[in-house]
Amino acid sequence: MMIFLKCNSPQGTQQLVLRAGERARVGSSEWMELSISDRLLQPEHFVIDCRGPLKLICSPQCTVEIAGEPYAQIELVNGTTFGVGSCEFEVATQGEIEENRASSLSAPKSESIGQIPWWSDVQWEVVDTASNIIEQLKQLPTAREAVTHLMHEEQVPAALRLVASLLSPKNCVCWASQAIETVEEIAASVQAWLAVPDEAHRREVQLTTELDSPADWIAQAVNWTGGSLAPDDAPPVPPSKSLCGIACATAIQLHLASGRASCSLEQVLDSGLKVLQESRGLLRDPSV
Repeated sequence: MMIFLKCNSPQGTQQLVLRAGERARVGSSEWMELSISDRLLQPEHFVIDCRGPLKLICSPQCTVEIAGEPYAQIELVNGTTFGVGSCEFEVATQGEIEENRASSLSAPKSESIGQIPWWSDVQWEVVDTASNIIEQLKQLPTAREAVTHLMHEEQVPAALRLVASLLSPKNCVCWASQAIETVEEIAASVQAWLAVPDEAHRREVQLTTELDSPADWIAQAVNWTGGSLAPDDAPPVPPSKSLCGIACATAIQLHLASGRASCSLEQVLDSGLKVLQESRGLLRDPSV
């Protein structure tokens, strides 16, 4: 199940892509998963929650409008539209996308009706590679081919980060944990968070002052799935979604460089791509 939130504003069109089990924040802060420059949007205006029935939940004192009426919380379905300030939002679910894809099969090849590229929700700041390579990756039809291309270019960190960027925080931490668990025991607090990835369990994750080991980086990845980067007495600064992926990719890279890994880089990347397939429910979809 995939959910597409489209925002039309005077600044242009932006899109947020989520999968079942994920949640994403929308607001004017650059730390949001969907950051929109509009003075009428609060730093964190609302959250799209896909961890159960699809719904929108506004932050305190915030609302969205449907037909001129303010709402603090709404259930979302395919085709739901709402507004905030000068922005208009529309929700599309995977069903509509699949219909559009089916329609596009009979369309001229120059058209792309309903075609959602595999890289539409990639956090390119996580991948951290040259702009010309990014453009090459966008020309490839699947994420797997993009990873193969990065390996051919000897861009190992970028290949790991690309896979990490495509995974949800929980799946990313799970992937990194599986990649190193043959050598190091993952902290019980991290295992508890993987079982129930909520704020209470995130706060229980044990952190070290120095990030010396892959396990340290995985614990830090969990820590960066919530909370604030600011001091306790300062206004909250939520961590960017990209930080979790960076920490997981770093954990795997450190483990592979240690010489103690029982799996090869290629096997680790393949396992991450398989997690991506399973999380999207597209076991036979060649777009992964």
